[in-house]
Amino acid sequence: MKYDIWFLIIDTTVDSYSLNDRRDKSILIMETVSTSDDPLYKHCNNIRELEATFERYRNYRTSDDVVESPHAKFKVLRIDPVPVYS
Repeated sequence: MKYDIWFLIIDTTVDSYSLNDRRDKSILIMETVSTSDDPLYKHCNNIRELEATFERYRNYRTSDDVVESPHAKFKVLRIDPVPVYS
């Protein structure tokens, strides 16, 4: 099954006060993933597992103790199943 994953990339290089400022501190992106074609998501049985896998792979790719991109944080906002038309 395919899913559209809507996520933010949040700039974490700003000071803590600026994180609360809503002016363009992040980028909204949509990516389509497939639980049948992509080995990264084959184990996912529900949307919660998709969200956790997506965020873990982008934020902590090599280790749970090493942030992949110290300047940015990936956060899933929404996951929608892609309709199947026959």
